[in-house]
Amino acid sequence: MTPNNIVLFSMLLLPFFMMHVTSLKCFRCNSNDNPDCFNVRPLAKVDPPTTTPSPKQAATNVTNPSATATTTATPTNSSKQLKEPVPLFLEECSRDEKGREPFCRKMVYTVIQNKHHRVVRECGYEPSPKDCYMADNDFHLEMVCQCRTDGCNGAERTKFGSIAVMTVVVGVLLRFMSN
Repeated sequence: MTPNNIVLFSMLLLPFFMMHVTSLKCFRCNSNDNPDCFNVRPLAKVDPPTTTPSPKQAATNVTNPSATATTTATPTNSSKQLKEPVPLFLEECSRDEKGREPFCRKMVYTVIQNKHHRVVRECGYEPSPKDCYMADNDFHLEMVCQCRTDGCNGAERTKFGSIAVMTVVVGVLLRFMSN
């Protein structure tokens, strides 16, 4: 084989050995800074055709660009439809300065005395041995869940509902135990 053929052969094989790498995408927000963080929708499976904003959404975006945590779109090809709104707050998570792989985290805080709730969604780098756990920290309860797929730290109604119920139950138990 001549040197030119080796180079040509190598160039033809190179794409097969290159890995397609994408970063994990997590919702990143804090309900203290933006109340829309409470109701971030999980990722919807969107068909690939080009979409254009619906007339109602376009008008809303012009008059109030930060009105909601989601945007809706109307497909240009009417045979394919978006199943849910496309979520905001979704950002890529890169490795941290120590080179650790990211995961998505959702934390729900409940202050026991005034029943104030806060939701924080973020990229995490120090995983817990459990996917979800609850902690009681000086007058507030924490429910923390972690996951490893794109957009998995959204507001899933069933999980969030059971988290809220568990938080209330633990709060009531703590109140009775402190008396």
